[in-house]
Amino acid sequence: MLMALILTGVVNSTTLGYDTMMMASLIAIDPFSGYFHLKPATTGLLNASNWMGGILACTFVAHLCDYVGRRVTIFFGCMLAFVGIIIQSASQNITMFCIAKIIMGIAIHMSGVAAPLLIAELAPPNMRGIIGGLYFTMFDAGAIIASAVSYGTGQINSTWAWRIPSIIQAIPSAITIAAIPFVPESPRWMVAQGHRQYARDALMICQGLDKENAEELVEKIHLSLKSTAPFAHQWRELMRPSRPMLRRILIILSFTWIVEMGGSSIGSYYLTILLQQAGISGSTKLLQINMISSCWNFFVAVVGAFTFDRLGRKPQSIISLTGMTACLFCLGGFIQKWGATSTNKSAQYATIFWMFLFNGFYSFCYTPMQTLYPTEIFPTRVRAAGTTFFQFWNCGFGLLASFVLPISMDAVGWKFYMINASYNIPFIFIIYFLWMETKNMTLEDVASRFGDGMNNAELIDSNEVQEKVSADQKLSSKNAILNAKVIASAKE
Repeated sequence: MLMALILTGVVNSTTLGYDTMMMASLIAIDPFSGYFHLKPATTGLLNASNWMGGILACTFVAHLCDYVGRRVTIFFGCMLAFVGIIIQSASQNITMFCIAKIIMGIAIHMSGVAAPLLIAELAPPNMRGIIGGLYFTMFDAGAIIASAVSYGTGQINSTWAWRIPSIIQAIPSAITIAAIPFVPESPRWMVAQGHRQYARDALMICQGLDKENAEELVEKIHLSLKSTAPFAHQWRELMRPSRPMLRRILIILSFTWIVEMGGSSIGSYYLTILLQQAGISGSTKLLQINMISSCWNFFVAVVGAFTFDRLGRKPQSIISLTGMTACLFCLGGFIQKWGATSTNKSAQYATIFWMFLFNGFYSFCYTPMQTLYPTEIFPTRVRAAGTTFFQFWNCGFGLLASFVLPISMDAVGWKFYMINASYNIPFIFIIYFLWMETKNMTLEDVASRFGDGMNNAELIDSNEVQEKVSADQKLSSKNAILNAKVIASAKE
């Protein structure tokens, strides 16, 4: 069952990675760019359409996750993805293609909220970093597939050069739909619905707990939800935050800025533009480099997912952001000296090296952590809303990056990378002083570490439970002594 959970989660994120690299590859081939008459503004619009759909999804996905469950939301997202892929593959103009991308954005971000919730709430604490990290790591697996498919179809001199990659994008959603019946619903969501026995059984199977420990964890989850009606006031709690919740919100805002504005789009959506600035031209060569880059990113992201539970979230984030910043400074300097006007091929490929190294540092932490950290830091009663809050700002900054980056990269050239590196520096200190470590902790213990202690009523209930257990134990001891005396008297 745990393997089915991993399959459901990680395959689901493949769709977004496939979409990202498919677009990066398609804008480099004439059958696509010529058919839609692409310009910097329309290129930005195409890539921004996905983020627009994500923002629309944020208006309802938290309620959907909390009222129909995580599994059903994933299923709805996959079915909607089929609709978007059909329209995208049959597009006749730029408007039709953009509408399809908006629908795909809604579908991808519906699953992008629900699937990480399901993984975080089912996975054992000592494996949550690996499994949760692998979820978004499959983004790069999707990018590899898209690069290979686009490279193969890029030689076709017709619209099938981009229609075939669009159709193949449906495969990950089909695999997710096939795997979802074998995965249990979130035990924390089931406790909120009053199904404690189901939650206990799911925890026993997925986390390898015995019956006593599973019941103890279910009781702990129940107490954490008891102070308020579960899920009923989660948005009010986010909008009028307590001190612990305010810290979470600030963490999320800084995290989403790093994820989308720290330079990631340079190595994904706009990798083609970067390569052209470095002096690399020719659609075949650009597609080859795209594919190599995707393989490299995937390898490093898998390594990063397996080190979360060893290094910890904070140290890994600081290492990655420091490396990203240094690489951006070097990248800007190399483009300035050996850019498109240079005939020094060795220097041009040295420029590409800094881009690869930047992507490696980013993939080592921020690719696998995107769907892990937001689900860990929010308590159960607001976890869906908190994850949606992350997705909203992630989509917002992604939308901003989609519009701004191609224009900025074209307008200021190499200086763009220097500016990007400069505003990354303060976030290294923000991570160190503001972020919270969550390594090898249960989700309830993480909430307690933020300062979300149980209220007095919950403490009284908890004490009553402990007193009842103690009384039962004393009664059992007295009965055992009495039985021993009776047996001794009988023998005499």
